[in-house]
Amino acid sequence: MSSPRPPQRLAIVASYAPSLINFRFQLLADIRAAGHEVLCLAPDFDTSVVAKLTSAGFETAPLPLERTGLNPLADVRTVKALTATLRAWKPD
Repeated sequence: MSSPRPPQRLAIVASYAPSLINFRFQLLADIRAAGHEVLCLAPDFDTSVVAKLTSAGFETAPLPLERTGLNPLADVRTVKALTATLRAWKPD
């Protein structure tokens, strides 16, 4: 008989913060119900999205992402910010 898996730390990255509520909330809730910690990363967080996610037990972090941009320097900034956040939060 196998032992249950220990809780995991998961990071979910989205290109638009409201999509975490509109399209991924049930997935996030199922992950949380399984006992795992969830960090939601996205640009454009507003107070209502943050409030709904944090009240459901998720952590949030802004991500500087230009969804429609073509600037490679902006992409480098996004990668650096994502790397720093993931190193600090240490997801599994």
